Amino acid sequence: MIKGGCHCGACRYELALTELPLAYACHCRTWQTWSGSAFSEQVLLPESARSITPGPVVEYGFQSPSGTQ
Repeated sequence: MIKGGCHCGACRYELALTELPLAYACHCRTWQTWSGSAFSEQVLLPESARSITPGPVVEYGFQSPSGTQ
């Protein structure tokens, strides 16, 4: 069982897997446009292997010692 969640801890997930699934990064122009990034990471796994516990959406912000966000 692999467990994890968001930074604030409200949303949690569990993967009924014994090891991390393979991941890949797509660098195509479509994903660059949709994500606003140079790539998008993807993981393929059976839907039956995941369990998600949603929580309240919370905005998380960090301000560095220099004052930038």
